[in-house]
Amino acid sequence: MAEFKTAKGQHILPLDVKVSAALVVGDLVTYNASTNTIAKANSLDAATHIVALSDETIGGGHVRTDRKNYAPSDAVAASTTAAKKVGLYPIFDKGDVIV
Repeated sequence: MAEFKTAKGQHILPLDVKVSAALVVGDLVTYNASTNTIAKANSLDAATHIVALSDETIGGGHVRTDRKNYAPSDAVAASTTAAKKVGLYPIFDKGDVIV
């Protein structure tokens, strides 16, 4: 889980992207704009963004009532074919990130 010390100037970018592997909120990722994909980063040096919101928290839509669990999940499931709506924090200053 990564987070910011000060989060100065931070804002969420809601993007429709393909997700190469399962992620959770707080994961360091690399965003490739040319292929419109995000992948889990192995290190802070390789990361370009932090996952801010999962596809369940910003997609809206139907809330299942049979499980009676209204809390959204922090997980972002992998999807290489269909784009998912995911909120990302861009990393402007790697010194401001706590890993």
